[in-house]
Amino acid sequence: MTRESRTTAARLGTTAQTWHVSGYHVASRLLRDPRLSLEPTELGPENARARRELQQALIAEWAAQNDRIQTILTAAATEKFEELTAAGAPFNIKNDYAIPVSDRVFIEVLGLQPANVAQVRGWVMNNFTGETWHTAASLRGLVPFLTGVINSKIDGGDDLLSGLLERVDAKSWSRARLISALGWLLLGTGWDLIHPVVSVGTTLILGNPDQYEQLRAHPHLLPDATDEVFRLFDPAPTMKKGDTVFGIGEPLYVGADIEVEGLMIQRGDIVYVSLAKANRDPSVFKEPDRYLITRSEQHIAWEAPGEVFPSFVFLRPETEICLGTLFTSGRPLRLVDPKDVDWLAEPQHLRAHGLVVDFA
Repeated sequence: MTRESRTTAARLGTTAQTWHVSGYHVASRLLRDPRLSLEPTELGPENARARRELQQALIAEWAAQNDRIQTILTAAATEKFEELTAAGAPFNIKNDYAIPVSDRVFIEVLGLQPANVAQVRGWVMNNFTGETWHTAASLRGLVPFLTGVINSKIDGGDDLLSGLLERVDAKSWSRARLISALGWLLLGTGWDLIHPVVSVGTTLILGNPDQYEQLRAHPHLLPDATDEVFRLFDPAPTMKKGDTVFGIGEPLYVGADIEVEGLMIQRGDIVYVSLAKANRDPSVFKEPDRYLITRSEQHIAWEAPGEVFPSFVFLRPETEICLGTLFTSGRPLRLVDPKDVDWLAEPQHLRAHGLVVDFA
């Protein structure tokens, strides 16, 4: 291992050998290496293929329904913000804006019943607590729910799930294979991420008044402003070491031996890629901790070998529209408590409590 190496061995509560990668160039290379995958090696090739097939179909079906989905996203965000503007009172980005908008999007885009949305959100949150009994409880509820969803949509419809099932010829799949793949897809569509990423985006924009003014004056910069949020937002769980809070990273499972910075990483090992550190690599990003909406460097957030995280398919357009509705027009906003900018150090706090803003 060279002196500049940012690949280190780690132990993160698993029997497998784990590695932590933090450098931009190494992370970028590994995230494109077909020998690494989002899927655990013990999952088996058939289940891995099913998940990948469903994922690719999701991307294709989203593209096919893009105009309809954009209309739903825009209407959901605009109508909710108009309601909050009319009330004229401080509001919580998480509870009063991001979650209601996200729920409406999932209802209308996926074709779910309103009562199902709260259920699925609860299952998703339980699944990611790390508590085995929470995960088991989620699965007990999720399997009969998915069975009902499949039965109601397998003969077609105009929503995203119906189109997805038709695209993969779901009638030819075994029911167990379909339930497993669809469950993985639903659990990974960002139900637990939309409110923290919009909260982080709000903190970044309002915490940098010069960038906020630039965005309001030049709304065409919204895609760049959103990309910069995703560069600085870390979706991974966090750990605290001393006074430093850092993201553990996204796990990639090693399917064949690979050499990284002079280290031999073996099949069955797990590589955690720290997007938070890679996207703040000072050798790539000038002033890496600053939020700059005209930054030209390309971040590597949420890529994977030949894949796209399912959550990013939903989150990227939803986040852009949510932030654009808040910050490119209408009444300007301000943080109720300016100290909230410190929450960027602990994104899990944003997940739990949200962020309160008011009209300036």
